[in-house]
Amino acid sequence: MNLEKIINRNKWMELLWSFEEGNLNEDLVAPLYQFIINSGDVWNLQGYHGSNAIILIEQGLCVYGEKPFKSAYGMLYPSRFELTDDEPGSLAYQEKMGQRFINV
Repeated sequence: MNLEKIINRNKWMELLWSFEEGNLNEDLVAPLYQFIINSGDVWNLQGYHGSNAIILIEQGLCVYGEKPFKSAYGMLYPSRFELTDDEPGSLAYQEKMGQRFINV
């Protein structure tokens, strides 16, 4: 599956609406969230989406973005490189959880 053709700057919002309606293919949920985590957009959406992102990060399905973000609400989110190997959101934690990085 070519995720870059499916999830990109022009299509992610439509996919998020499909997710909200319960119509998004389950295989696309983690890649969609990884994309909006990477861009930082997830941290400025409704709190529901930020909470989902944190759950996916804690499960090892997603990692934090390459750079830190400050949301419009004043919350700070680290980059995946600022974390220790045992912290959710790092690449090492993701690997430890038996998952692999989703490149979107």
